[in-house]
Amino acid sequence: MAMDRETIQDVAIKTLIANNAASMHDIAAAAGIGRTTLHRYFASREELLRALIASAFDDIEQVMTASQIGQVPASQALENMVLALVPIGHRFHFLMGAWPFDESDEEFKVRELRLLEQFELLVQRGQREGTFRSDLPTRWIIDTITALLFMAWESISEGYTASCDASRLVLTTLRAGIGTK
Repeated sequence: MAMDRETIQDVAIKTLIANNAASMHDIAAAAGIGRTTLHRYFASREELLRALIASAFDDIEQVMTASQIGQVPASQALENMVLALVPIGHRFHFLMGAWPFDESDEEFKVRELRLLEQFELLVQRGQREGTFRSDLPTRWIIDTITALLFMAWESISEGYTASCDASRLVLTTLRAGIGTK
């Protein structure tokens, strides 16, 4: 069965989350392809990692845009984000924690700071709108959202939570913890 680049990247992310020392051989085996085939797509492990990080950034940036952060009330934007991020949680998890990129990489650092700024603006707007608690620091709320997204994906991947329930659980927990109503 032929496998496309996107599918290989998805398998690679899941493999590296499970074992961040996974070799190109391990990744190829997990994808059900030969190492030679994997090397046709990615010449080296470093090239693969860079492609995975770029792809994860692409996915999350698309979610942020599609969530209409500046166009809808903050509570709706947060719900849109959670509903879109939970299904791609392994990519979010990989980017935000499982495989930190080299801090000296300017392109990725700029992208990371831009995403953080979007999160901050969303949270601050929710605080101004009165839908997010203003007695909690902005960064605490962002870290809480991030932690819940991590937990949702972990719980799904370990079989404790059905993927169809995870978004609801994250949103219920967030509303009770950071919401004002």
